[in-house]
Amino acid sequence: MSTDRVSMAQSSPRREPFSSSFQEVAMQSGTSYPPRLARGLAVIAIAMLIAAPTNGDVVYQTDFDSLTPGQTEPYPGAAGQDGWYRMLAEGDALGEIQDAIADGGQSLHLHTAETVPPGLQTISSRETGIVPLSNVGIISLSVDFYASSSNLGAINNFLSAFSVAGGPHPGFEIIGFGLGAGNGTSKAETGLNVSLGMFDGSTNNDPITLTVGQGLAWDAWHSISISLDQFADTWLSITVDGQTQSLLGYQPVRSFDGTQWLRGQQIETLNAAITPDDLGGIRSDDDVYFDNVILTTQPVPEPSSAILLGLGAAGLIASMRRHHEGRSGRRDRPGRRSARFSTSTNPVRIRSQREFFES
Repeated sequence: MSTDRVSMAQSSPRREPFSSSFQEVAMQSGTSYPPRLARGLAVIAIAMLIAAPTNGDVVYQTDFDSLTPGQTEPYPGAAGQDGWYRMLAEGDALGEIQDAIADGGQSLHLHTAETVPPGLQTISSRETGIVPLSNVGIISLSVDFYASSSNLGAINNFLSAFSVAGGPHPGFEIIGFGLGAGNGTSKAETGLNVSLGMFDGSTNNDPITLTVGQGLAWDAWHSISISLDQFADTWLSITVDGQTQSLLGYQPVRSFDGTQWLRGQQIETLNAAITPDDLGGIRSDDDVYFDNVILTTQPVPEPSSAILLGLGAAGLIASMRRHHEGRSGRRDRPGRRSARFSTSTNPVRIRSQREFFES
């Protein structure tokens, strides 16, 4: 809906602008709406527009292309690297901004070596500033990723993750995903597998059974988008390489504060990690690349929108009832065609919200 139409409808003392577009709909079918009915429909449409989800607030977005190439450095990070810093990297492990492997331009690269002690993570992080989630509904994360290993025939684990963490004190995972392979079977056979965790009421980080993002190709770019509803406390969906799976009903992961499992209430940090493993006494050099990161939030709809929608619906029902009773109570004059409303002989198609506001 154009801003011109909104301002005209809200500022003009006349009521015709609210009903004029609905009259256009009616004219296409040969029927006109009474003013009260048209105004009721207009109120509902406006309420739906107010309550409709937007593209969300961007918490962080980068394609790494404009960042200064080179290894990440300890907090607060190297100049020109947009705040990305080395949280942890020991020995031959590293995190870096580079252009050798990227989904166009540059990407964030994490490397762990077979010389690094098993379980010792390599982590590159970036602070987002404190983003409160008290009035946030949907949280969405989209990332492109690429993984490789020096020994795909080995059965040791490939372990990597990209996550968003926060508070009220650091350590709470807000949203994120894992990448894994191997675990007793050759990594070439298992392929690369996406993983998500859930809270089942007593146990945290239980794996969700996924039908997408499994057996992915090595040494190739893939895309993932995940979303959850912070307010409703449920995962929503996951999409990997264009394939989507609903996650409704799965509770997002918690963190233990010493006495109970809690959801984080603010976003603070982005973390990219890779972890070496020596299952079966075998080690390997493993690499992961992340690109085109987008983290967004959407606010919980304001109660006023729901109230406005309810009032519009109530007014619409009352107007339709009065309109119907008034017409059915009149006798048709001899020789005069009945003007009685009939959906079967004179259907009126109410256009969708999008059709109406694009008219």
